[in-house]
Amino acid sequence: MARIPQSFIDELLGRVDIVEVVDECVALKKQGSNFKARCPFHEERTPSFNVNADRQIYHCFGCGAGGNAIGFLMEFEHLSFPEAVRELAGRYSMQVPEEADAGQGGSGQEVSGSGLDPATLRKVCERAARFFEYQLRSHPEAAAVHDYLRGRGVTGETAARFRLGFAPPGWRNLLEALGDNASGRRALAEAGLVIDRDDSAYDRFRNRVIFPIRDRRGRVIAFGGRVLDDGEPKYLNSPEGALFQKGRELYGLYEARQAVRREQRAVVVEGYMDVIALAEAGVDNAVAPLGTALTEEQLRLLLRTAPEVVLAFDGDSAGREAAWRAVATALPEAGRGRTLSFLFLPEGEDPDSLVRKEGPEGFRERLENATPLFEFLIRGLKDRVELTTPEGRDRLLELAGPLYGRVGDPKLRDLLVQRIDAMVKLGSKTVAQHLERNRGRARASSEGREAGSSGSPDPLAGQPVSRQALLLLLHDPHGLAEEVLAAAEDLRRFRSAGIDLLLATAEAVQADPEIGVGALVERLRELPYGEAAARVAGQDPGVPEDGRRAQLRGCLHKLQAHALKARLDALEEAARVGTWTTEQAREFRDLKRQQQALERAGPWEPDPTAPQ
Repeated sequence: MARIPQSFIDELLGRVDIVEVVDECVALKKQGSNFKARCPFHEERTPSFNVNADRQIYHCFGCGAGGNAIGFLMEFEHLSFPEAVRELAGRYSMQVPEEADAGQGGSGQEVSGSGLDPATLRKVCERAARFFEYQLRSHPEAAAVHDYLRGRGVTGETAARFRLGFAPPGWRNLLEALGDNASGRRALAEAGLVIDRDDSAYDRFRNRVIFPIRDRRGRVIAFGGRVLDDGEPKYLNSPEGALFQKGRELYGLYEARQAVRREQRAVVVEGYMDVIALAEAGVDNAVAPLGTALTEEQLRLLLRTAPEVVLAFDGDSAGREAAWRAVATALPEAGRGRTLSFLFLPEGEDPDSLVRKEGPEGFRERLENATPLFEFLIRGLKDRVELTTPEGRDRLLELAGPLYGRVGDPKLRDLLVQRIDAMVKLGSKTVAQHLERNRGRARASSEGREAGSSGSPDPLAGQPVSRQALLLLLHDPHGLAEEVLAAAEDLRRFRSAGIDLLLATAEAVQADPEIGVGALVERLRELPYGEAAARVAGQDPGVPEDGRRAQLRGCLHKLQAHALKARLDALEEAARVGTWTTEQAREFRDLKRQQQALERAGPWEPDPTAPQ
């Protein structure tokens, strides 16, 4: 399989300016030697996102995100590694080379997990979108689509804005237009536009209104199609693949992005036509999931753009049950200055019919009066139990436990305890204990982020010793690598992912004395837990420059002592079962002497608060 050579990745990172890359996505402000902004990966009021031009890395002290320019594009744009490399290379007019993977583990990165690369697939999708648009304008049978769109109140201007199209009746229209050779047919199949089975291939979308699905940069990555007759399924989406994962994209987000920022609110509706009908009426900040319930990733994506999200549901019992299921998805993102609420439509209405009946101002008024997430949660718990009985109150605590575990904001957790105590009257402390006990496996994924954002005054405190050493080394790799390499023989006696990563970092610096920090963390990406290097590279270890060497020696001393003890324990166990060889006995004596020498030297403790 083709791979991008590591030498090219190093050259690219040497040419890239991470400040330019990040500033295109996030408005940076210079502060001292760094650049700061509000983090694009979590909501915050005080900027804690830092970009260091000298080290060519970024780091958020709030959520812990960090890495180099490639890692930033991967996270912010949801790109694969090869796609991020190609994106950066294109900006600097660099041609990405490929080399054959000899199966030896190489240092490069795979161009694609399988099949064609994303850039080629995007080109195929763009050509298909143009084909469908042309068919809507010119095909003899497109009149039925025009009638359908006019009946839904969609003007030609709005159809053009959303790039609506038409897949004509027939089995091979797109295939014959774009797949006139083997490579074209393969590209259409990999893009999900053609179904290729054995010796036959045919168009996936036939006699349907076509809704191109675009990513946040406006690039066509997939399609949805609605039948014009009574056929099934009524709606059909492209299959998931290298370009398109439905849980990570939102229909209409590209078209809505400016209105969402302007109004500081996003509205989530059910389907394509709801988005388009609202846009036609002037409500331009609506988006829709792609045939599934809203995911946490989609919600986080919206909250990066606006602090308020309103989820619209049908007002019937099915709609309210769907809203209740959405509560668990929304709770980790609630609070911390963000507003999540539910809009329940009148029974028998959808956003399309409602905005036509009440107009955009009437619809916006309903948005203003939407039910806040927390109120809907409390009301939903009440409706599911009988509070007049002890059994009902016990059941409420059982139901609330997993939801309590999903709440990411500690202030909201406290408020939830108070509101539940008002119903069960056991005392806040007892309620909190019951909720903790009942939270089960539904622990909030945001707890880790919260712990990471607590702002500990000592960045080394509470971290494993190998991680402390890595943080210190990455802050001054060229000055401290020799300290790690001097202890390498002892450290290798006790191999762990943390020690392996520490040694690999020092060895990479030794092999390339000119390597920058950004390129260094990229070298480590493929190692087990290699992403940890990107996360800690931007942290300040909180140790004065003249004390870092001594602090690192203290860490290495602990690691050496641990490694020696582990090997001695293993040899003693071998002696107990009677399998000790002469060589092992000699090794045991040598290690004992080294251990005693370490003990006589005494521990390096320049910081008495560092964890043992």
